[in-house]
Amino acid sequence: MVTQEDYIDISAIDKFYASLSNPLTLSEIDTGKLAFNTDKVFDDTLKRELNLFKIIGGLSGCKATFEPVCYFRIYRNIALVGGYTKYERTYQDADAAYWRYICKVEDMTKEIVPYHTRLAYLEKTRQMYNNMNADNRFKVFLLVDGEINSIWERGA
Repeated sequence: MVTQEDYIDISAIDKFYASLSNPLTLSEIDTGKLAFNTDKVFDDTLKRELNLFKIIGGLSGCKATFEPVCYFRIYRNIALVGGYTKYERTYQDADAAYWRYICKVEDMTKEIVPYHTRLAYLEKTRQMYNNMNADNRFKVFLLVDGEINSIWERGA
């Protein structure tokens, strides 16, 4: 029987969002492989937005956290947690965040980011800010044994 709970441990969700918000490392930049896994995300739009945030968010001064609003126990070791993503920004302007991103990348790599790449990152930073501004979608996490089994979202 499904029961609504007052609280369920969401430390796995908190770890997911902490990993999402961590700035890219030099190793991730050099190899082109993210140390962030979206395999459990079952919505293609959400998956693209999370990957974009992972690439740009941390180095541009942005952070994402999860704000739970409901908890359901489906079975002894299976829970559903629903809520919204909350964003924090160092810069309210996407262009300022883009410049911070470029400066951080150049500082880490000791290389100058080419002009055409800068233009692409400016566009992607603006897109990320648009995504954050428009994100009012309800996120649903299925937890099995306290670990994330799958992630969905529902439009508002």
